[in-house]
Amino acid sequence: MGKNKGYNSMIGAIFSMLFMIAAVAVILIFGWEVIKYFFAGSAYDAKVTDVYGSGSGQLVMSEYTAENGSKISAETICKSKATAGEEFRGYVISGENGKILKMPEWWKLAAFGGGFCTVFFGGLIGLIKNSRTHRKMRYLATKGTTTEAEVTMINKRKEFVFDCYVSFTDSDGEPQTAMVTFTRSVPAAGNKYPVVYYKDAKGRLICEIIEL
Repeated sequence: MGKNKGYNSMIGAIFSMLFMIAAVAVILIFGWEVIKYFFAGSAYDAKVTDVYGSGSGQLVMSEYTAENGSKISAETICKSKATAGEEFRGYVISGENGKILKMPEWWKLAAFGGGFCTVFFGGLIGLIKNSRTHRKMRYLATKGTTTEAEVTMINKRKEFVFDCYVSFTDSDGEPQTAMVTFTRSVPAAGNKYPVVYYKDAKGRLICEIIEL
């Protein structure tokens, strides 16, 4: 069991959580207005009537028809460039400053949503994986028993990373087989190496090679 494996898994879990928080923060900062109008607003067919200025400072005015049939001119919230005469599906929240939201193009929403899902769920997977590793290392450090195990099978995953099956006899005199991963040394079949193991209440075996 590498001395830093438990520490590294804890750091990995923290960074994974930070990635998830960052993904949610980006959604709240840059996408909250779109989400709010989409779910809380009413949809209308609208048309851009005037565009003043350019870039992020442009003022866009649009017109839509209310339920009572009256034409309403409203300042438009735009997340992308707008041009006069452009027709769009807009969303209005009653009493929300009388503004109408012009939804961004579908590909921008897809890219934004895809980026969010990649970062958030990537962080979630990393959090689960690192949390499990950290819990495993904690069990082994506090409740584990050390012994020597013989390498019976070796699978080289990549350079200096070997997945190996080892066999040993536990403290109850029962033969055990486990898979461990060497990352700091090159194992040899038939050789014995120190391992630490722990059996939980359900009899499940947790085992790790001790590499200094």
